[in-house]
Amino acid sequence: MNSDPKSHVPPADKGKAMVRQPPYFRRPESLIAFLVLLGLTGYAVCLARHFCQCGHMAHPPYEWWDYALDVGWASLFSAAGVTGIIWRPVSGVLWAVLLGALAVSRFAFAHTMGLSIFCLELPTSAALLVRSIVLLVPPARTSAKPSVTDQ
Repeated sequence: MNSDPKSHVPPADKGKAMVRQPPYFRRPESLIAFLVLLGLTGYAVCLARHFCQCGHMAHPPYEWWDYALDVGWASLFSAAGVTGIIWRPVSGVLWAVLLGALAVSRFAFAHTMGLSIFCLELPTSAALLVRSIVLLVPPARTSAKPSVTDQ
C-alpha cells in the first residue's frame, strides 16, 4: 500500500499546486456572465436616463452619477471582455467583440436617431442577456429514481 499523500494525484498534475476557486465562479463563464449582467443593468439605466434621438448625453448638464454610471458599465464590459479573452480565447473573443460593439454603438453612433438601438443594441443586448442567464442558472439535476409513468 502506498502511503504517499500525493499518490491520488494523476501523474500529469504532480508537483502543481492545487488552486481552490470560489464555489460559485468555478467556471470562468459564470464570472463573465455575472460581469455582463451587471454591465447590462447599467447600460439599460444609461439608455433610460440620458439617451435620446440626439445622442448619448446630448443635453447637459448632468449629475456626477450619470458619468459614474457610464464609467461603471463600460468598465464592467471591459472587465468581462478581458476576462473572456484570458480564460476562454475562442468564446472570450466573441464576448469581447459583442461588448465592444455595444460600447462603440452607444458612444460613437448614438446620434443615429435610434437606428443603432434597433439594429445593433437591442439584438446584441438580448443575446448577451439570454446567454448570461443560461450560464448562471445551474442545470437541472435528474434523479435516478424511476418516475410513476416509467413503471
